[in-house]
Amino acid sequence: MTDNFSNFLFLLIFAGLPLSVLLYFHKKTFLKNLLILVKVNIFSLIFWLVGGNISYQQNIWEVTYHSFLNTRFLGILIGDIFQSVIGTTLISFVTILLFEAYSKKRRFRDIFLQKE
Repeated sequence: MTDNFSNFLFLLIFAGLPLSVLLYFHKKTFLKNLLILVKVNIFSLIFWLVGGNISYQQNIWEVTYHSFLNTRFLGILIGDIFQSVIGTTLISFVTILLFEAYSKKRRFRDIFLQKE
């Protein structure tokens, strides 16, 4: 039970919290680019499902711990899929914010915690 909770807490703190902060400050940009983010997540998830499934079948990856979501979908742990979606969204959204800052000739730190 401790491992299950610590994995969930780790994901919540190091991925969910930064994404929540970014959404709070940049909701308009997120909604404006929602279609792009959805497409990137779908592509990433398909890539993750195929690559992960092959890696699990070939014993390249093996999970020896209990995930906070120990259920599998197409042979991959739901927790890993959840982590992939949050990570992809976070990285993609930061990339969009960097592009927005660059196109406005501003530094990222100037717009990062500036509410739109």
